Amino acid sequence: MAVRQGWITRLFLVALLVGAAIGLGAIYYWRFRLPESMATMLRRFPQKDSVLIQIDLRALRLAKVLEIVAGSPVVEEEEYRRFVHETAFDYHTDLDMVILSISGDDRLALATGRFDLPALKKYVMVHGGRCQNGLCSLKSSRGDRYVSFVPLRSNLVAWASSKSDSAANQLMSPGKVADPIAPPNAPFWIKVPRSYWKSSVELPSGTKLFAKALEDAEMSYFSVSLDNLSPTATLEAYCASDSTADSLQTQLQGMTDVFRKYLERANEKPNPGDLGSVLTHGIFVKQSNKVVGKWLLEKQFLEAMIGGRL
Repeated sequence: MAVRQGWITRLFLVALLVGAAIGLGAIYYWRFRLPESMATMLRRFPQKDSVLIQIDLRALRLAKVLEIVAGSPVVEEEEYRRFVHETAFDYHTDLDMVILSISGDDRLALATGRFDLPALKKYVMVHGGRCQNGLCSLKSSRGDRYVSFVPLRSNLVAWASSKSDSAANQLMSPGKVADPIAPPNAPFWIKVPRSYWKSSVELPSGTKLFAKALEDAEMSYFSVSLDNLSPTATLEAYCASDSTADSLQTQLQGMTDVFRKYLERANEKPNPGDLGSVLTHGIFVKQSNKVVGKWLLEKQFLEAMIGGRL
């Protein structure tokens, strides 16, 4: 009887250990291996008036868009070439998605992809930086700023460029409050708060009147879709009321019509690679308290935009 009870006890302990191991494995897989949802990632960013940009590099690779930036000046910079050489990391192949927050001079970012974390940490240490409690920081080439990063999951890293050497820690934990307006389902989008248009920002020629009109919107999303043969840019401007949306739709369509007629009278044919060509073909509709604008994009314009020539 005692022998039987001993076997039962041992079996119980083994089952307990196996169960604990499975539980810890599940927690590890959930915490570090499973991809994080877009909604959760967005909740990691501080709730403040910042411009938010999302770039889905997987979709851009599939659409052959990343090939356009192969000769971009950023690829030729010595600092970037050194980083790629020493860490074997190249955004063309290893980076899947980036969400970037811009507020003043501070940059916060979440990046998903394939990261060789030991190589990244070695790069930081070799170039005079430090790694402590999971956070690594390195003084940037500007001298007055730090680049910091902290791994959140096996495929998710938080990055920051700031005067603080621990700014990446701001993205460690998701906040409890989610944005009630979901971002567009597009490979590239920008979320612009109302405060941005009211600040003194440098804008491309021909866009200042549009920006002035968008001061009436509480928040705006700009996105680019590559789902068809004609890439499309979309504006979703959310207003405080239906009447404000009515006014905004009238302003945007009116400015577009005036600009197009001006070019027609001057017998000027916009270049497909110019911003003016895009602006003259905008169509705007009102949907409740939201104004939706659509522009068809030519390949020449995409090349100019991504190549930094606009």
